[in-house]
Amino acid sequence: MEYEMKCILCGLNPPIKNSHVVPKFVLKRLKERNPLRILKYSDRPQKTYQDGWKKGYLCSQCEQKLSSWETYFCSNIYDPFIDCEKEEFILNDTIALFSASLHFRYIKYVFDVNTAKDLSEVLPLFYKLKAICLNDSYKDQGLYQYINLLHPVTELGLYPPGINTYFFESIDGAVFDWIFPKIGKKWMNFVKIPHVLFILSEIDLGDALNQSESFSKNIIPNTGKLSSKANNEDLLLFVAQRMKEKAIEIQSNYSKISENQMNKIIEKINSDPNKESTRAYRSYMLDAKLLKKFSENA
Repeated sequence: MEYEMKCILCGLNPPIKNSHVVPKFVLKRLKERNPLRILKYSDRPQKTYQDGWKKGYLCSQCEQKLSSWETYFCSNIYDPFIDCEKEEFILNDTIALFSASLHFRYIKYVFDVNTAKDLSEVLPLFYKLKAICLNDSYKDQGLYQYINLLHPVTELGLYPPGINTYFFESIDGAVFDWIFPKIGKKWMNFVKIPHVLFILSEIDLGDALNQSESFSKNIIPNTGKLSSKANNEDLLLFVAQRMKEKAIEIQSNYSKISENQMNKIIEKINSDPNKESTRAYRSYMLDAKLLKKFSENA
């Protein structure tokens, strides 16, 4: 997919210089709730960053339109969930539009940064998402969107130490295929922001796996309420291997940081009087406990 000199959504106006692939509110809260007030990429632990993925994608008008969906999601689900103020949420049309806009931008980004990889089979997903965002309607596009609100992992099992830092301090995503029984290969996409996982599928995952009840509460939109009380392990199954690999990578990255740099990081964290209330500190301590259990069981 060639880089477009016009807005990737409306195709009419030139894009602004840098529009965020992941909403700005996510990055803002990620930095605010970290004693270091910085961002790091898992594959480049020595470097620090002040911003996330950005590209010249959207014109100011389309940026504003998508921002209205972002604001709604942030106010009605994201902030209430991470501040522990609510336990149930309504997954309505606006949340579906926000989710579609997130997948739409991310898939475009994947095309641009993976030019050597043939992703032509994913193009139908991209154009369906574009139609959803352009027409403000997710209906009749044949796509299925799911959401999972993430919770701390306190016991060893499916996930290794490092998983809490991945859940609550990491932004990640991937376009991938999945082989379903009797159906064959279908394309999927996931985007994970701190605390929340979004999955996009060509097919109804519940029907494909004969587990409709397991997935019905996590589909966007749904007819009921989304409970924030537990991880949906059936939904997480599709990206569990990726999550395990990233958790291991995050844990191993601590050894790649020099002793001098690590001492400076520890000093800065300890100088924050509110460190114990920050998500980054809590995630690190949860993973430290998992690592201790892992070492004791080894």
